[in-house]
Amino acid sequence: MNLSKRALALTVALFLTASHLSAQSINLPATYLENFELQTNTIMVRGFSLIGSVNLGNSTVAIHANEANDVTHSQKAYGLVVDASRPAGDSGEPSRIFLAVDYDELDSLANALEYISKVTWGVTQLNGFEASYKTKSGFQVIAHSDRRQQTVETFIQFADSPRIPASSDQLQQIRSLVTQAKSTLDSLK
Repeated sequence: MNLSKRALALTVALFLTASHLSAQSINLPATYLENFELQTNTIMVRGFSLIGSVNLGNSTVAIHANEANDVTHSQKAYGLVVDASRPAGDSGEPSRIFLAVDYDELDSLANALEYISKVTWGVTQLNGFEASYKTKSGFQVIAHSDRRQQTVETFIQFADSPRIPASSDQLQQIRSLVTQAKSTLDSLK
């Protein structure tokens, strides 16, 4: 390879490395809804409605329908926010986690909640399994089984936080809230 080709290759490699590093340091939110709401130099109106909540032992999961309206540019974005709260820990303050779910993920999330609430250990011939679904923001629905126990445990998880046990019925209740939120948002379009 001649010297000019090497210089060009090195320049491209440095550019790609710099682009990759700067993208990592920015750490933009994963969802369209969150990014839409971060706009500046515009009038932003945020609408929200609590659809409902489900108690999961010492945690509560609430589903909120959300609309973001960029009034200046006549654009809107829709989705929901899943809110998990737990009682006060060592810090004395209750723990709360919020994750956004884009409108275009709502059908697949509802389908995943349906599937995971009904999956059985017979889904594989191996000794155990884990079935999971994750949204762009990191909201997860999980089923785990060890054939020796012949039970399926189901959970929800918010990004890297600890798993929250949820029964199949509770997952179905969350699914119902997701579909209600979608219907509410559909009526706004």
